[in-house]
Formats: sequence, structure tokens, C-alpha cells
Amino acid sequence: MTKKRKSADQNVLTDEQKELLHSLNPRQQKFVMNMVKGMNQTQAYKASGYNPKSDDNARSMAAKLSTNVNVKAAYESLMRPAVEKEASEAVATRNEALEILSGMARRDLDPFSQSYSDKLTAIKLLGQMQGWDKASDKDKEQTNSLLAFVSGVTDTYQGNPADIIGNRGDDE
Repeated sequence: MTKKRKSADQNVLTDEQKELLHSLNPRQQKFVMNMVKGMNQTQAYKASGYNPKSDDNARSMAAKLSTNVNVKAAYESLMRPAVEKEASEAVATRNEALEILSGMARRDLDPFSQSYSDKLTAIKLLGQMQGWDKASDKDKEQTNSLLAFVSGVTDTYQGNPADIIGNRGDDE
């Protein structure tokens, strides 16, 4: 019985993969499975029970077998989960990006590997990703109230707020 590669996501062959493998003869199945395991075409051809007259003949027959429509379809179907998994693992997740940027923002500056602008850029990107640059309605309301208060105080005393604070004790 041929050993079948299991789909990475489901640990079983899909119906499509089963159907494609059943359309092949036993040696073709072995050829496909050996290719999936990482053998090159010539190695897979020899290990699948074919008896070539020479290495050149093995290369030629293996190349011809790999172009068989059913063999090619079965191989591609079995390789698809592995390729998709590699592709998804190649893309950084949001959390990975946040960890990298956080590390850059927290790291002591090393003049050989990071500049102030790199650090500031990391902090800015972190802020954007976390939504720090978007003030909530409550934040806007508090800011407006504070600005109105400061404006009222400076209009009343028509001067520098520091002078007002500094002169508190003079009125008493």
C-alpha cells in the first residue's frame, strides 16, 4: 500500500486528492509521493519501481511521466497545502509587526544600527496601528474644554499664564 502525504490543514487527504491519486496506477502514485517527499524526478522514477536502461533513459522517462496530465494534477494538488502554508507563514502578522516596532521604539539607541528618526518612525507607526492618532470624542471634548479654560484665563489677565500662576500670592 502506498504511503500518502497528509494535508497540512486536515491531516487527511481531501476528496480531490484521493480522486486524483486513484486515477493513477501504483507506480505513478509512488512517483508522485516520492516527488512530494522531496526527491527529484529521476530519483522518484527509479524509487517507484521503474527499471530504466540508463540514467539518461531514467531522466527522459521521468520528465515524460511528470508531464502526464493526471500525474501533474495529483502532484500539484498534494503540494498546494504546503505552498499555501509557507506563503501564510512568510507574511508577518499584526502582532509580529507590533512586537518588532515596539522593540525598535524601546531599544536604546545604537549609533551603528538605529537612528533617532528610525526610533521616531517606529513610534509613529505603532501609534497609527494602535489608533493613537485618532482622538476619541471624550478626548476631543476634554481638549476643547481645556483650551477654552486656558483661553478664558489668558483673556481675563491678558498676559502670560506663567505670570498669572506666579502672581497668585500677590492678591492676598
